[in-house]
Amino acid sequence: MENEKITTGDKVMGIIGLIVIFGMIAGVVKWSKYNYRQYMKNKEIQQQQDELESAERNVTDHVNEDAKKKRLLKEYELIEKKLGISRNSIYINDEVSYDGIDEDDYSSKVVVNGKEYMAVFGSVGVTKTYKLPAKYKHREVRFTHYEITEIKKLVLIR
Repeated sequence: MENEKITTGDKVMGIIGLIVIFGMIAGVVKWSKYNYRQYMKNKEIQQQQDELESAERNVTDHVNEDAKKKRLLKEYELIEKKLGISRNSIYINDEVSYDGIDEDDYSSKVVVNGKEYMAVFGSVGVTKTYKLPAKYKHREVRFTHYEITEIKKLVLIR
């Protein structure tokens, strides 16, 4: 074994072995770079989707808050007109919901000068379209909310 000579064939096989090893290393590096690029692309896409969802949620929250304020103002206006009483002496709790009313109607507990009423308001569904800013490619978001039109019932409870 000590006196074995390294032949040209052995040298060629050694060089081929090194080329294969370096090729495998290059393949692993290239594969890793590809996976990293895909990961970064997916991360960027996910971030854009999260921003878009956040923008849509902000618009939704803003629109719902505005609709709730308008609905409450309309409730005060209709109660004030129906009972002929100043708005300062009316308290409306629109968080109270009564059973047995249509799904398009709103019910509220109304307290006027110590008397408690159940009010049922008729409403109409209104669909509006809002455009997001240019950052989101002016994507449109549609909302349907209900605007109060009338008092259907005003029942004295206590």
